[in-house]
Amino acid sequence: MVLAMTWQPYFAPLVIVLGCVAVGALVLLAWRRACGERPVVATFVALMRLATVVCIAVLLMGLSHVPNVVEQVTRPVLRVLVDNSASMQTADMAGESRASFAARTWLSGGAFDRLRREYEVELYAFDRTTLRVDSGVFADNEQAEAQATGAMTRVAESLRHVLASSRGKDEAGVLLISDGRDSEATPVEPVAALARSRSLPVHVVPLGGPMLRQDISVIAIPQQEYLLAGEEGRISVRVVQVGAADAQIKLHWRQGGRKETRLINFQGADAVDIELPVSETEPGLYEYELLVDPLEDEIESKNNRALVFMKVTQGRFKVLLLEGEPFWDTKFLAQSLRKDDRIELTQISQINPQRQQRVITRTEQKSARTPTTLEDLAKYDVIVIGRGIENVLDAKTMAVLPDYVSKHGGRVVFARGRSYDPTTRLGRVALQCLDEIEPVVWGRGVLRNQTIGLDPYGHGHPSFAVLNEGQTIDDVIGALPPLDVAQVVEREKASARVLARLRPRGAVGRNDGQPALVAMPYGRGMVVAVLGEGLWKWKLHSRRDKALTGVFDRFWSNMVRWLAMGSGFEPDSSSTLRLSRRTLMVGEELIIEEMRRFEQSATGSMEAVVTDPAGAQHTIHLQPSSSGSSRLTARYAPQLPGVYRVELPGAGVRSETESPHSARFFAYSIDIERVQCAADPTSLRRLAALSGGRVFDPHRPDELFELLERQRAVAVVPPRPEYLWDRAVFMFAVLGWAGLEWVIRKKGGLL
Repeated sequence: MVLAMTWQPYFAPLVIVLGCVAVGALVLLAWRRACGERPVVATFVALMRLATVVCIAVLLMGLSHVPNVVEQVTRPVLRVLVDNSASMQTADMAGESRASFAARTWLSGGAFDRLRREYEVELYAFDRTTLRVDSGVFADNEQAEAQATGAMTRVAESLRHVLASSRGKDEAGVLLISDGRDSEATPVEPVAALARSRSLPVHVVPLGGPMLRQDISVIAIPQQEYLLAGEEGRISVRVVQVGAADAQIKLHWRQGGRKETRLINFQGADAVDIELPVSETEPGLYEYELLVDPLEDEIESKNNRALVFMKVTQGRFKVLLLEGEPFWDTKFLAQSLRKDDRIELTQISQINPQRQQRVITRTEQKSARTPTTLEDLAKYDVIVIGRGIENVLDAKTMAVLPDYVSKHGGRVVFARGRSYDPTTRLGRVALQCLDEIEPVVWGRGVLRNQTIGLDPYGHGHPSFAVLNEGQTIDDVIGALPPLDVAQVVEREKASARVLARLRPRGAVGRNDGQPALVAMPYGRGMVVAVLGEGLWKWKLHSRRDKALTGVFDRFWSNMVRWLAMGSGFEPDSSSTLRLSRRTLMVGEELIIEEMRRFEQSATGSMEAVVTDPAGAQHTIHLQPSSSGSSRLTARYAPQLPGVYRVELPGAGVRSETESPHSARFFAYSIDIERVQCAADPTSLRRLAALSGGRVFDPHRPDELFELLERQRAVAVVPPRPEYLWDRAVFMFAVLGWAGLEWVIRKKGGLL
C-alpha cells in the first residue's frame, strides 16, 4: 500500500528554519567551549544535538500521510409525497390531468429509474390520510388519474406524518408533488420549521393553475332532532357558491305536498345562511327536501339537494330538578330549561335545613311536592340532580332511583359531578343508594381549570348538534370557559360512553384526560353525568361573546330532548332501532343502536342491513355495548351522499315509512376537491423557502437529480492528513536519543 505524503507545518516554515539555525548556533557555541577539554566527546555530543535539531525541524514541518479513501456505497433516503386528491384530476397541464402529468413526468421513465438506483425512494400517496405505496401505483398514467379521488387534501398534516418517521441520517430530503390546495388551510410554517430542525429540506413541484369552476351546494341541518306537535322549529340552511359570486338562484323546499321558494343573492359572499321555520300539527317523522337550481355548466349537481328528517311528538317533557346546595350551575340550568317551550319544569331546591323552595313552570298542577315513592319519580321523563341530594330526598326515595332508571326507563342527569358528600353520614347513605347508577368510579382529589374536548362519541351526539351556526363543534367547545373544579375519576364503568374529556387549559390537540361528560345505559333507562362544576360560565361567557350566544341553552335543551325522546319504543314493541343522528356528512360516523324494552341482556350479535342511495346493501354487525347491557351497537360511515335506510331483521315489508326496526338518515357532501380545484403554488413556495428546499419546474425532473448529486458531493468530507510523528514510537525515540546524549556527556566528563 503506497502512502500519499504531504507536509503540514506546525508554524510558518521560515520561523522553523530560523529557529533551527539559532539553536544550531548555540550547539556550535557549546561545542567550541567544550572542545578544549574533551574534543572527541564534545564533537560526538554536538553531532547528536544537531541531529536532534534536524529531527525536531522535520517534526515541526509536519511530515504527514493521507489515508486511503475506502468508498462506501450508500443510498440516501428520499421521501416522495404525491397528492392523491380529486383536484389532481383537473386537466390543466397542457390538456393533461395533474395526476397523469405527475405520473408520466416525475414518477416513471428513465429519470425516475435513475433516481431509484441512486437513492432509496419511499413513495407516499396522500389525501385525507397518508399511505406508503409501491412505485407501480404511478407507473400507468391512467391508473394514477383514476385513483386520485380523495375528498380532502391535508398537505401540512401529511408532511408532518412523514417527517415524524425520519431516521435523522442518510436522508436526502422530501419531494412534495402537489397542487398545494390544503382543504383545511393548515399553515405551513410549523411543519416547515420541523423539517428545517431535522435538516430535511422539502423540495416542491407545484402543479396546476388558477382554474375555478362554478358550483352551488346546499347544506341543511335541523336545529332540533325532535319537535312537539304545534311547536315551531327551525332548519339551518347554508347555500355555498364557488365561482358564482354574482349569481342569483332559487332555493326550493318542500314537505309532502307543500312547496315554497326563496330567492338567494350572494352579492359577492361565499355563502348565504338562512333559517327555515317548520311546524307540524300531527306526530310523526317528517322529511323536508331542499333544492337549489343548478348553474349552467355546473361541475357537480349532486350537492344541490339536501334532505332533513325531523320527528314530531305529542306533549311536553316533564323534568324534575333537585338541588340540595344551590349555586350558579343550577340557577342558569333552570333558566335554560324554562326557556324551552317543550319542557314542563319542576324545581325543588333545599335552601337550608328548614326551608325548601319549589318552582313549577308550564305544569297543570298548582304546587309541587318532593317525591317520596317510585310512583312519584315515574311521573317525570327526566330527573336532573345537582349537589347535596341527601339534603332533598330521604334514604327510601334515593334507594328506588335505580329502579326508576332500570325498570321504568327513567332518565337521570347528575349535573354537578358527585351529587353527595361521602364524608357525612347521609352522604354515605346516598353512596350506597346511587353507586350502581353512577357511570364512573370516583377517585380522590379534584382537578381545576380544565377545559373540555369532545371524544369521538361526542362528535355525533345529539346534545352537541347545532350548538352554533357557522362553526365546528370543536371550535365552539374550545372557545368556552373551563370547568371550575372536577372530581378525580378513577375509571368509567364498562357500559359508560365518554362524550367529552378534560384537558389542562391551553393544551391543544390532546384529548386523553379523564372523562368530563359520560352517558351510561342502565336497564331500560339512561344516566348522564357532568363530572364537574362550572358549566354555568358558558352562559355568562356567551353574554360577552356574541358568537357563542345560545350555546348553553341549546346544549341543555338538546340533552333533555335526547334523553326524553331517546327510548323510541312504540306500543307492542319489545325493541327498537335508534340512530345517533339523522343528518351527517359523508365519511362521518353514525352510531346505530338496537335497544330492548325489558331488562334482558343482549347476547351475541345481530345483523343490520344498510341500503345506500345507489341501492347497494351493506350488512353490519351490532355487538353488545357492554356486559349485561340491553343494547346492541355498531358504527357506520356513509360513503355516498343521499338517503340511507337501516333495517333490522323482522322489519317486515320494506316501504318508505319507518317501523320500530327501520330508520332513515341523510348524508350530505360538498366535493371541495372537485369544486375548489385552483392550485395554490404560493403555499408550496413558502414551504420550500422556510424548510431550505427548492421549487422545481414541473417540466424539468432532471433538475432534481442534479440538485441531489450536488448535495451528495458537498456532503462528502475529504480525508484529513495524519501526522507521522503523532505516534508513541517517535516520542520514545526522541526521549531515548536525548537521554543517550545526557549519558555520554556524563560519562565523558562534560557534566
